[in-house]
Amino acid sequence: MVKIFASGKNKMKFFMQNCKEKEEIRKLVEKYGGTMTRKFESDSIELVPFDVNFRIPAENAKDHPVYSFKIVKDSVTLGELQETKDYEIQIAHSKPIPAAKVGNRKQYSPEEDKLMTEYVEKHPGKSKSRSYWDLALKSGLGIDHSSESLKFHWSQLAQKLSQPKPKVNVVSLPQRRTRSFEKKENIPEESDIPEITPAKRVLRSSPSKSPQLEQARLTVSSENKLKYTPRSLFESGKSAKTVKSGISSLLEENLTFSDEIEQPRDICISVSDKERVVNDFSKLRRKCIENKIPFHFGRLVVSCRQVAGRFIPESEVLVTLIKNNGRVQDTLAEYENQA
Repeated sequence: MVKIFASGKNKMKFFMQNCKEKEEIRKLVEKYGGTMTRKFESDSIELVPFDVNFRIPAENAKDHPVYSFKIVKDSVTLGELQETKDYEIQIAHSKPIPAAKVGNRKQYSPEEDKLMTEYVEKHPGKSKSRSYWDLALKSGLGIDHSSESLKFHWSQLAQKLSQPKPKVNVVSLPQRRTRSFEKKENIPEESDIPEITPAKRVLRSSPSKSPQLEQARLTVSSENKLKYTPRSLFESGKSAKTVKSGISSLLEENLTFSDEIEQPRDICISVSDKERVVNDFSKLRRKCIENKIPFHFGRLVVSCRQVAGRFIPESEVLVTLIKNNGRVQDTLAEYENQA
């Protein structure tokens, strides 16, 4: 890498006061052979964060020349050290435009307020101290005021800039009250609102079910009870009355196998012959669970598989049970004959 800011072992020295451009310039100087000093030395080149055409007021000029920081950037871009005299910041010998005065005190112009604001934004620091504005004047801030005046004026200007903009209050007019004898439009009276009654739920079988299951009608006794017939009634020939039963897929949703029973042949599901259409399916489902209908149906499925000697889906057992009008013995006998 070319050492632009070095001649043999001698490194060029640069000095720059704190500003946002300083860190970038320092990295370039050190990368290409130079060094950045903390304090200004007699053999240092002082850089300022201004362009070449910037002019320093005569009263703010230093005892030594200062140079635009562009000399570092241009030297790196062009690959060789540029002439320092081409980047020297000149002193403005012409008098600045006098600001308006009130009495014996010189007032700040809007242009000077703008210069102060831009300088504070570019050089963050203790802007309410006198030393801060001393440094600003030495760096070339072209304002014809003392550092004490700048300090005092900035404290007022900063307070003014920090104040939020006033909000515009929108006053809404009060709404006109409705008289007691007036009727509001498009609002029906209570007597005009029709009474809504819940529709009856209708059991619809799924199209995937068999034709026999689709034609079945779900019924339950008026007493809403499911009875169990023990083995003694089968042995004595006293079978309970059974009628056409419409057991549907409702049982399949609640099948659980947890309890134990000696023989599934002991169970007979009996429904009274007084039929009614079931609308409250949640109540029917609860009754099925309370009377362990899913458990007994599960035991029936296991028994049918045992007597048939093959795997039988629960849906097939359900269809066979419906076909036999809910008679467990006839359902088991049918699978025994198939074995």
